[in-house]
Amino acid sequence: MVNLICVANACRDAFDRTDLSSAPGFLPKFPTGCCGWACRMIGYYLKTEHKVEPFHVCASRGAHEGPDVGHEWIELTGTIIDITADQFPDQSLSVIVSESSKWHQSWQINTRENVLLFSMSEYDRYIGREDHPTSKIYEKFIRNVNKNCVT
Repeated sequence: MVNLICVANACRDAFDRTDLSSAPGFLPKFPTGCCGWACRMIGYYLKTEHKVEPFHVCASRGAHEGPDVGHEWIELTGTIIDITADQFPDQSLSVIVSESSKWHQSWQINTRENVLLFSMSEYDRYIGREDHPTSKIYEKFIRNVNKNCVT
């Protein structure tokens, strides 16, 4: 069985230890706006390395806070895996791995779909940035997982 806490911490550490200053999109502002990137990495890892079917959850919180705010996380067998929750002012935890989260329950789930199998290097080519750090972050993530999580 995969140690989801270890995997989530290894992925967060890979993001935190990578220079994202020249990365496209929101990556230079990690974790703000980077929940989709994190979901791709964790979902890809779980699907390819552990042959499980995680779900990618897209959710929103609405009008009483101003414009709709979106967030994404991974779920696997009822466990929430979220490494970017601290981008929001009402959440201080940077890594959440839990079967129950009152904070996540405050979100309205819009979609809950199987994770797509789309590798990091394919993604780099797709967005036209082969110099893009996505695959480099994923390599750090894998090294962290192999070093700290595999028994």
